[in-house]
Formats: sequence, structure tokens, C-alpha cells
Amino acid sequence: MVNSNNGGGGTLTRDVEFSKWLSNRNKGNTYRLGKNHSEESKNKMSKKKIGKISPRKNCVVSEETRLKQSISKLGKNGNAKGFKHSEETKNKKRKLVLQFDSNGLIINEFNSVSETANYFSVSLSTISKVLNKENKKYKGFIFKTKIKNNG
Repeated sequence: MVNSNNGGGGTLTRDVEFSKWLSNRNKGNTYRLGKNHSEESKNKMSKKKIGKISPRKNCVVSEETRLKQSISKLGKNGNAKGFKHSEETKNKKRKLVLQFDSNGLIINEFNSVSETANYFSVSLSTISKVLNKENKKYKGFIFKTKIKNNG
């Protein structure tokens, strides 16, 4: 949507043709994706910023504003910091893991991938790689996930 007049009163939707043209123009844009700046470039950019003050540096915020900001953030978890799933949600997300011997007989059943990893004293990724077929076996055992019936 774009502003349709100088007064700022209305909005106008984009023309369909223009939207298609813009979409096609941006397809395949791979400019600097996954690339890092060289140390030389980083140093140049750093030197260019020397002496410039950050826009929010030394900004004085009143107690009233701080209180409003604090109240507006109550009950919100920024970036999921401090967020805890309920036990019900944790149980829904867990994958039951079955341990088989080389003959295909079930030896053990675990409630989650983490429980399996703890049992064998290995990292989660070790068990996950076997479950995702990156590795065929771990210590001669085959692992598969079991689908839960939640209802």
C-alpha cells in the first residue's frame, strides 16, 4: 500500500501488473547472501563511525516513559526469553523413540529424543542423526520414532 495524497489521508493498493513486475525484478536477488565482510572492510566501516554518536546515546527518558514502557511489556516474552511451555504442550511436542536390535526386535521405548540421548550419554544430535537417517545405527542399535495417538 502506498500513500495516495500529500495530506496522508488515504491509501491506494498497488496495480497487479506493477506487483508482478516488482516480484520478478527481485527474484534471484542473491546480493551478499551468506557472505561476510573482510577484515579490511570491517576496519574501514569501524573507522568511519569513530566520533559519531549513536542516535539513542545519552537520551534522557523520564520516569513516566519508563513506567509506560514497562507496563506495555508486561506479559510479553521478547524472543521467548523466560517462556516456559506447559507440560501438555511439551508432551505433544515429544517424539516417542523406539530402540531396535539388529534383528528388528524392540528393546526399549523412550518418551523423547532427549531421554534417549541422556540414557546413552550422548548429544541430542547424535540420536537425531540416526532418526533422520543420516547415520544408519548407533552402537549397533536402530532407532525410529513412534507416532502418538493424541485423542
